[in-house]
Amino acid sequence: MELGLHPRQSWGSHGGEETSGSTNLTGVPLSDPRCNSAKCPAYAAARNASRAAISRDSQIEYGIYTTYFYCAIVAVFTVVYLERRMVYHHHEAARPKATLRQRAEAVLRWAIYRHIPVVNMSVGVLALLLLFLVFSLATAFAQRPYYRERIGFGSPPLAVRTGMMSGVLTPVILGLGGKWNLISLLTGCSYERLNVFHRYVSLLAFILALLHTFPFIIAPLRDGGTAELKQRFYREGSLMYSGVPPLAVLFFLCALSVRWLRRHFYEWFVVSHIAAAISYLGLLFWHVPKDEWPWLWATVALWALQITARIVLKTRLARAKLESINGEMLRLSIAEPPKSWTPCQHVFLRFPTLQPWENHPFTVASASGFVPGGNQKKDMTFLIHPYEGITKRLHDLSERSPSTTLPVVVDGPYGGHNEDFANRFESLVLVAGGCGIGGVLALFETLGPEAGSAGRGLQHVELIWIVVAREHIDWAGSTINRVKEHAAKGAVGVNIYVAGESESGSRTDVEAPATSERDGNTSGSEKGIFRADSAVAIIQEQTTRGVRRNPDGSPVLAELIPLVLKGKRNCVVVCGPDGLLNDAANAVALCQEKVLHGELQEVSLRTQVYGW
Repeated sequence: MELGLHPRQSWGSHGGEETSGSTNLTGVPLSDPRCNSAKCPAYAAARNASRAAISRDSQIEYGIYTTYFYCAIVAVFTVVYLERRMVYHHHEAARPKATLRQRAEAVLRWAIYRHIPVVNMSVGVLALLLLFLVFSLATAFAQRPYYRERIGFGSPPLAVRTGMMSGVLTPVILGLGGKWNLISLLTGCSYERLNVFHRYVSLLAFILALLHTFPFIIAPLRDGGTAELKQRFYREGSLMYSGVPPLAVLFFLCALSVRWLRRHFYEWFVVSHIAAAISYLGLLFWHVPKDEWPWLWATVALWALQITARIVLKTRLARAKLESINGEMLRLSIAEPPKSWTPCQHVFLRFPTLQPWENHPFTVASASGFVPGGNQKKDMTFLIHPYEGITKRLHDLSERSPSTTLPVVVDGPYGGHNEDFANRFESLVLVAGGCGIGGVLALFETLGPEAGSAGRGLQHVELIWIVVAREHIDWAGSTINRVKEHAAKGAVGVNIYVAGESESGSRTDVEAPATSERDGNTSGSEKGIFRADSAVAIIQEQTTRGVRRNPDGSPVLAELIPLVLKGKRNCVVVCGPDGLLNDAANAVALCQEKVLHGELQEVSLRTQVYGW
């Protein structure tokens, strides 16, 4: 991507250069104002020497280096992913002490799991992004000189190589952002976890585009002032002129992709983002010389592959049933779902009769499979907190017409953890905040009844759920009750906290049988979660009582999580707001000290994206 002159273009006349053929310029030094064109032997010799020292083709190679760098990063994570799948494919008996490998992994996790609230990302993600930045800047500024002695000698080397580096990031950005993409297939990292790299590599491409642009402004200003800049900018076929629109669109894509805008104006963000991305790619075809089009065609081919795969492999038509819960939560169910799914996966739902142009992501809050004793598939269920836009329209519709149904286009499933929790770990801790329960509920429903079974490595599942009001427990209460009833004794633990209440106010020990909040019928004879009269009673495991509270009433996870690690190999899965995610990640990072001291073999962390 170059704003300057292409080699096939004539270098033209330089501002103020002598065009008369009658003047003999032999012997005139380059410093002489008359020596300003190839007719001056000194000028021609200096130009040829400059191009020989740093040719344009040598600068284009920096785009190849950038491609190799990102391919190498993907290759490393692919090898790690495949190696881990082979190592943890079969259940192994727990050893008394952690192995050298496990201790080394604990040291790494102690460092990379920690979250930095200011940037809202883990140390591991931040370190990888810094590696991208350091590589790009080091590569961009590695070779001197950055400018040629005269603008007529050719495009500034700094501008050429940063333009190529920015351009070749286009297919990388697309690959990181696609819902179905090759990087996820190779590395096992789902697209929503790659999204942070999609955003910041886009920002890096914009930074490189600026480094590509500025030299084309500075060089003519230094040679001939604003007149020279204007003459080169508006000359016929100028790549400087055609470079402004794609730069402006790239700025738009980066500036309007901040998290606050995505969350509060999701519908507008999606439409504008797709339109701008298509415009950006089209404008690059206008701006970039044809001999640099291969990476643009690679982007088009990759995009076509991703869209085709989504339509053919992931998209189906179904019907959705709407049900309001307590007037503030929406339960959306799809009977006879067209596709199976695994816990913690999500789908995109499109409602043709409401807003057919919009596609919204929702996490599946139920387990896949068949209804016990029959061949009927379990419903695909979602717990949706209505905000604005389509979620509010759906909730309003459910209150106006209870149990209403409507057609829905299901695109998915996507995401998940690609992990064999039942065999790899002995203890699983699920941490949810508010409606983040939807992100872990399917995992709880699937693995809770299996915990403690013969032939399974998983022996205990612990659920920690923090809500802001007692009534919110109704969102998932029946499912939690059902899991506890069917689980082996002592295999499932539940801790529910109401933020804003004291410890005594947030816990009620229930002696009455467990009750479903949906039909009021007794569903078991053991101690349950819900009282028959109010459906808001809460129980906590005896071992977790006395844990300190934060000012908002939520538990101090750095104290709570170590108490519920019941096996040698443990995994903590978290879904909730940023503050909860940060606290849980930092708590798991501290738990790595137990591995280093030989008390545990593993404490792994998995996070669910909460918001888009």
